[in-house]
Amino acid sequence: MSCFKLPDIILDEIQQMAARFWWGSSSDKKKLHWLSWDKLSCNKSNGGLGFRNLRAFNLAMLSKQAWRILTSPSSLLSRVLKAKYFPDRDFLAASLGSRPSWSWRSILETRPLIRLGARRLIRSGNSTRIWFDPWIPRHSDFHPRTTPNTLHPNATVSALIDAPTKTWKEDLIKSIFSPEDAQAILSISLSSSTSNDLWCWHFNKNGKHSVRSAYHTYLESEFSPLRSASIATSSAGPNPLWKTIWKLKIQPKIKLFLWRNCSSSIPTPDNLARHGLTDSSPPICSSPDNSASHIFFSCPFPTSVWRHAGLHKLIAHFQQPSWRLWLQELLLQGDIPIELIAVLCSQIWFHRNEIQI
Repeated sequence: MSCFKLPDIILDEIQQMAARFWWGSSSDKKKLHWLSWDKLSCNKSNGGLGFRNLRAFNLAMLSKQAWRILTSPSSLLSRVLKAKYFPDRDFLAASLGSRPSWSWRSILETRPLIRLGARRLIRSGNSTRIWFDPWIPRHSDFHPRTTPNTLHPNATVSALIDAPTKTWKEDLIKSIFSPEDAQAILSISLSSSTSNDLWCWHFNKNGKHSVRSAYHTYLESEFSPLRSASIATSSAGPNPLWKTIWKLKIQPKIKLFLWRNCSSSIPTPDNLARHGLTDSSPPICSSPDNSASHIFFSCPFPTSVWRHAGLHKLIAHFQQPSWRLWLQELLLQGDIPIELIAVLCSQIWFHRNEIQI
């Protein structure tokens, strides 16, 4: 995965195998996949489980090769590829060329990802063009947003630096750039070194490219197919809810139970109905209410559980139309025994399934 881009059909097949394993399916027994792999691949803070998306991971692994070509032009790999595919330009402007190898095609696939995080680290400013190179530190788009005006189109950043004092020409910068650009430029600390400018990876504090950082950068980018899934999943509830679930001091299987309940991926009658299925198990009580609220709070058995735990008044006070909203409101209270409530909810669910079996 670090040398070639694997075909999408292979990556899809591997992800499907992982999904079948996660949801408990086998060759002779199929089970419902409650959530898509894209949603499972979202970060835990956005309502997913942080599973690897293989397409994104493949590109992140490949981006290490692209980063090496960009930052180490004297290496053997860079010199060979440059001589064959981009002899008169740099890597970011290289074209596919004629009869390209699969490895070169694969490396070029990562260039949009490299552009998201690659930024020039200003030293002398002699090798960084003001209007064409990414050099202004901010969350995205490191190019100046000001329209080119008085400076020459190919002017370098050194024109903005007072060489004797190694400081920015503040008056010149404020007269040329927009207030947003000027503020970002003046925030750059200048080094006394006269060495050439370097490439740095913006999303790592040490400026070094890493597969981990590239992977998460891609997931959060507009190029990622997971971005819409992440937005949709996070819109189901605020991020603090998901973070709080995973930080609870309880068994991992109970955390997973809370996550499944909040993401509507446990087989309650209502959740099954949303997927066009019916609950064939015998009813626990005579009530026609099939909601999660009834299963965990209103049914005779959970009612007795809450009463014996001394929490029945508290539970009755925080009733909400959905289980997720109920838990969200409960978590906002600082003096609530949330770990105990989580454990009791999981035991109510497990007991219900044992009775139905």
